[in-house]
Amino acid sequence: MYLRVMVARYFKRWIGRNVLRLFRRHNREPVYFARASLIGLFLALTPTVGIQIPMLVLIWGLVRRFLPRWDFSLALASAWTLVSNVVTLPFLYYVFLLTGRLLLGDYDRLRPFQRFQERLSATLPENAGLLETLWVYTLNLISSVGLPLFVGSLPWAILGAWIGYHWTLRFVHRLRARSASRRMLKPLREPVGRDSDAGE
Repeated sequence: MYLRVMVARYFKRWIGRNVLRLFRRHNREPVYFARASLIGLFLALTPTVGIQIPMLVLIWGLVRRFLPRWDFSLALASAWTLVSNVVTLPFLYYVFLLTGRLLLGDYDRLRPFQRFQERLSATLPENAGLLETLWVYTLNLISSVGLPLFVGSLPWAILGAWIGYHWTLRFVHRLRARSASRRMLKPLREPVGRDSDAGE
């Protein structure tokens, strides 16, 4: 319970420092950030760990070159790719695999999560670093269950991207409306006696 609270606080602070600052600092349209959430979450919810950032930079460069009206925040999109990390990866890939097998009608090969995790852990190199672990994890899965993994990730990637787009759009609108109302109320909170004192 304590660990869960600490993790929640950490992510709240991290979002405040990194994500909210982006919305406040840039005077861009809310859709600029919404597109970043769409693309970042779509990539985060596909089995592309290890190449997500290069893919993101490539997409961003192509969009800026050929479709400048569809430009998006590279920083925010990159932040969203952190959804798939060393903690969430086993669970995400298991859900993708399960979904893929269900969609492909391969009901006989549905396995419990513990067995899936044990099988993957056995293939990981010892004393591997974080990035190497994520990369090997992904390669092992693709080589053994590539098609169901990719097929199963697509519904989640599309759903996550759609939710992220609309949530970000609403969030940025609300954040800016709140900031505007605070700016309007700020003169009212100024001490009344300051001007009269200055005139005496």
